[in-house]
Amino acid sequence: MSNVNLQVNRLGEVDLSRKPEKAKLYLCKPDRNPFKSLVDIYDVQLNVNLGKVNEVVFTIPSQIERNRQLIDNPLIEVIRHRYIIQVEYNNITEYFIHFEQNKRFSENEETITYTSYSTGYMLADKDIRGYKAESKNLTYIATDILGETNWAVGYVDADFDLKFRQHEISSQNVLQAIYELSEKFNAVIVWDTVNLRVNFYKPQNVGLNRGFRLREGKYLESFDYNSSSDEMPTRLKLYGSEGLSIRRLTPTGMNYIEDFSYYIYPFKRDDKGNVIQHSHYMSDELCIALEEYNKVLNGLNGQFDTLTEQLKLKQDDLQQRDQEMSVLKTELEVLLQEKDVSNTDGKGGTPEHTAILNRISEKEGQITAKQSEMTTIQEAIEGINTQLSTLRISAKMETYLTREQLLELNNFIITKEHSNDSIINDEDLLEEGIEVFMSLREPKVNLTLDLVNFLSIVEAQNDWDKLGLGDTVTLESKRLGILITAKIIGISYDFENDSISLTIANEKEIQDSDEKLAKMLNDATKTSTIVNMDKFKWDMIEDATNMVSQLLNKEWDATKQAIIGGYKQSIMITERGLIIKSPSDPMSWLVAQNGVFAITNDNGNTWKTAISKNGVHAERIV
Repeated sequence: MSNVNLQVNRLGEVDLSRKPEKAKLYLCKPDRNPFKSLVDIYDVQLNVNLGKVNEVVFTIPSQIERNRQLIDNPLIEVIRHRYIIQVEYNNITEYFIHFEQNKRFSENEETITYTSYSTGYMLADKDIRGYKAESKNLTYIATDILGETNWAVGYVDADFDLKFRQHEISSQNVLQAIYELSEKFNAVIVWDTVNLRVNFYKPQNVGLNRGFRLREGKYLESFDYNSSSDEMPTRLKLYGSEGLSIRRLTPTGMNYIEDFSYYIYPFKRDDKGNVIQHSHYMSDELCIALEEYNKVLNGLNGQFDTLTEQLKLKQDDLQQRDQEMSVLKTELEVLLQEKDVSNTDGKGGTPEHTAILNRISEKEGQITAKQSEMTTIQEAIEGINTQLSTLRISAKMETYLTREQLLELNNFIITKEHSNDSIINDEDLLEEGIEVFMSLREPKVNLTLDLVNFLSIVEAQNDWDKLGLGDTVTLESKRLGILITAKIIGISYDFENDSISLTIANEKEIQDSDEKLAKMLNDATKTSTIVNMDKFKWDMIEDATNMVSQLLNKEWDATKQAIIGGYKQSIMITERGLIIKSPSDPMSWLVAQNGVFAITNDNGNTWKTAISKNGVHAERIV
């Protein structure tokens, strides 16, 4: 292979021969073949946004100087609506489609400003009407929606294909439909405009925490920080399709999850129960009462899970017996009709007639026995429901908090609703509700930062790879009392002024680990969310053979072509081991270290494919 960048990096070392990359723009016709490099342009801005189509804007003068003479700018005649703009910057190539021109005239200048959007915007050209999917996963629905376009489904997190939703479209363009689909599955879209792929990632798997810290004197020029508690519930009510609720899954029988930890913080007691830190909001008595109440709920949680599982098994058993009873009654009806015909034909008293009567008697005995079985099961169900009712009464907050404490707590009960009419299973509704609640239960932060473009400073090259969409950054300002870690949801590169603007928000903040989610599963809901695989409708069997064959051939051929064409790649030997990356696919790379080969497809957030001495470990086996 040629053109392989093999280097050994030492921590903190600066390579003075390494030059900052400048943005390059090329004009293409709809076939995407570049035919002209865009020069003599200024005010170039590249705006990238998490989950949305990106934007590039630039301006040209009506006249330019050539050989000390002013001539009409030839770009005016060349750049046309719906031409493609190819942008190369920071080892990333992206294609934009030109949609807008703004021509300005004044005494001092004549200019034209061009605005183009990522080619994913072209999905708005196609309409979809009257579409309906029942209990399908994200890959299935997205493939259908993109069916009449040149785009296809790329990477889909495996969790999205274990969730089944109903999805209806009365009339939308395809771009709107893709955005709505991502919202229903709580997915973040990553557009691949080179390969025309729509990728769906879990929010926590987009971006990394690379330890990028901003403060006065380091890259930071200015910032605008705004926080709001207006949309910060402590109690979230959940609703699914046709009034679906989570009452069955909660020990209290309520249709909400709640968490008061923001208002309890930083309350703390020592091992002897003495208060050593006070809450900023609540009285010590209320904090103690809530802690004791949560201990009770945790103790009841195991009993509740056992009872609800027993109840489900009994209900399934009763349904099965009811179906069997229906068959028996139908068979009895047939025998009774045979008896009537026998009587009509004057066969009463004959051996044939007697045999019919015996079969009727036998069938009635079977019905009686079946009814007895059903009665026994119904009594068991009633007994379990009685136990659940008793448990729910003992789980009521009013039992453990005084009237004064309940009145104080009422000041902190902030109720919001979350609805998703595509969810048809209460366990799925609970799982999504927890994810939504985690993103809402702290004050909403919006932050814009203006930075020096450190990507153009050679001495700052050790930070060049620390700025990516979805990455987590830390802002520190001692004078203003700010220390916040949040996600980058937008980056604007201003190449004319050599500056960078970041938009940061914690509305979709990614947790550093799954521990907080596990804690929320126990603390906020007091129940388990085990997935029952038999609830899903596997109605794609008729396509299985063709799909498997196509998938295998597609993957084998893609792997072969990737190896044959693998000449543009970066191979680095660092403290982390051997790292192999392709500049054209920055989300996917390979690391070899400690006797393990590991492959990521979400820029290192997860390592779902690995080879170790113990075997092959993969999220999906293709």
